[in-house]
Amino acid sequence: MADKIQILIEAILKKTTKQELENELRKVEKNLKPLKVNTDTNAEAQIKLHKSLQKIYKEEEKQRLNQEKLAQRALAEKEKSLQYEQKVRMAIEKQKKKEEELNKILQERIVIYKQEAETKLLNLKSKHGDLLNNADIKKQIGAFRESLNNLNTSNFNARKLNADFKMIEASVKNANAAVKTNAEAQIKLHKSLQKIYKEEEKQRLNQEKLAQRALAEKEKSLQYEQKVRMAIEKQKKKEEELNKILQERIVIYKQEAETKLLNLKSKHGDLLNNADIKKQIGAFRESLNNLNTSNFNARKLNADFKMIEASVKNANAAVKATNRDVMTLGDMFKVAWNKMLIWTGAGTLLFGTIRQIKAAVSYVSELDNALNEIRIVTNKTQEEVNQLGLSYNKLAKEMSVTTREIASTAADLFRQGLNDSQVEERMKAIIQYAKISSISLEESNKIITATANATGESVQKIIDVFAYLGRFCPAA
Repeated sequence: MADKIQILIEAILKKTTKQELENELRKVEKNLKPLKVNTDTNAEAQIKLHKSLQKIYKEEEKQRLNQEKLAQRALAEKEKSLQYEQKVRMAIEKQKKKEEELNKILQERIVIYKQEAETKLLNLKSKHGDLLNNADIKKQIGAFRESLNNLNTSNFNARKLNADFKMIEASVKNANAAVKTNAEAQIKLHKSLQKIYKEEEKQRLNQEKLAQRALAEKEKSLQYEQKVRMAIEKQKKKEEELNKILQERIVIYKQEAETKLLNLKSKHGDLLNNADIKKQIGAFRESLNNLNTSNFNARKLNADFKMIEASVKNANAAVKATNRDVMTLGDMFKVAWNKMLIWTGAGTLLFGTIRQIKAAVSYVSELDNALNEIRIVTNKTQEEVNQLGLSYNKLAKEMSVTTREIASTAADLFRQGLNDSQVEERMKAIIQYAKISSISLEESNKIITATANATGESVQKIIDVFAYLGRFCPAA
């Protein structure tokens, strides 16, 4: 019966002229007169409808928070439909009072259908999630919602809308089947990606640790460099104080030496005019005049003065012997001349020039003094010192330095209380650093000794640090 009334309403709404509309209303009135209204049937339908509405309202309340926007849209659509219904009722108010109830039921049915359709879409989304973002499915849902939005009493077709929704469900089902087919591959891919991410994170952490370690090492090196610089500065101040004391000692030594020379002259008089003795005294005075903190060697100067005293003693003995000897003055000159020729020839053959002779004598004298000083400091026998000198000569050849430099440096190290093995280790480090920094063994010895005393580190570690820093200037 409801379907027949709906058909009649649709037929009435399709008429355009007032006359046609009135004719149709009369027909409807004639058809409705024989109809007997079954109040029981309507009551039962209303109860069922009421129960259905109660069920829907409860479901709607349950999902209200998730469907607020949809509910607002539904209310807007309902308002739109009610406004449309009001216009229709106003147009046909006098002609179709009985049809108003049917129209109202139809409007409510449309609202209910929209709510049911939205509920189905929400259930579909909650069940299949991102599958609804598929382009084709999204397009179908958009068209379906557009149909719902455009629903009214003139175009409401539940069968077509249900068919459209079933097509959406079929598309989702097909998409879900495709996803399940690729699920295993996606799981493998996900595991591979997770493994890669873990490995990358592990490498990143390792790199951070290495970077932190490098920073710590750099900080440690800078601190050590600062410590070394402070030690060197301290040593320089100490050396300045020692140099000041040494300068005072040089002044005193010069005064004492001049006093000795005056005493010698007052005691022996003209003997000091002897050419050789005069030459020795001149060289001795030249050494005194050139004295400074870098070349002051009291032992050598004392030895030189003893040589002068020995020459004076020998000359004095010769004078005494001359007084006792019957040899004539001419014979003495003859013998002296022959000896001088022999000495000069031999000297020329061996050394070439007088300057070379002096250099050789000075070198041997300084080397002998250094070895003698080692013997005195270490209480070694002369034979042990001679063996030590041979080992120094061998080391000098290996390191391309002079034996005198090694012996002089060794004497200084022995004075510091080091034993043989410590001296050998320190000596190699000093030579190594001197070669790296292009400085003398004496300067290298000062720097290494000052740093070792200040820091307590091994000499090899000190050399490694200086080589690593590269910016350290020994001559500064």
